[in-house]
Amino acid sequence: MKALVLGHSFVRRLRDWMRDNDREMSRGSLDVHLHGVGGRTVRQVYDLDLKRVERIHPDVILLQLGGNDISSCTSASDVLVRLERLITVLRQKCPDSTIIVASIFCRRRPRGLSSRSYDRKKKRVIKFLLRKFGAFEQGKKLSLLLPPIFHREILPRGWGSPQ
Repeated sequence: MKALVLGHSFVRRLRDWMRDNDREMSRGSLDVHLHGVGGRTVRQVYDLDLKRVERIHPDVILLQLGGNDISSCTSASDVLVRLERLITVLRQKCPDSTIIVASIFCRRRPRGLSSRSYDRKKKRVIKFLLRKFGAFEQGKKLSLLLPPIFHREILPRGWGSPQ
């Protein structure tokens, strides 16, 4: 099984940590590709990363996105529309892939917003995602993952350990 994690700097940091600590992202038949770029927005993934999706053609796509899309100029529904557009295209390019949308991370210092304003918009985006997609929409192979998967307690024991 091939999995692709697309996202922002948190995904990049995980990839870098795995590399720096000689951790493998493949186990048996599981092959995980981490592609994260600092500041990455949903639109940038749409514009810049779809070729990577086509090349890898993953069985599972995890999107760790949305936080960089929240700004003083966007509403929660703007972010949802961008995510929906990306999900629609991903479904067209990889119709058999399961798509997982991870929860948006909190930010200590959001750009251009107070922490309180950012958190309010983040909660609205998550609420819209839950309302739009439900916690799990298995028939459409789309899941909303809450909380974010990169918390230590969620990763399986031994995940990424040297073999």
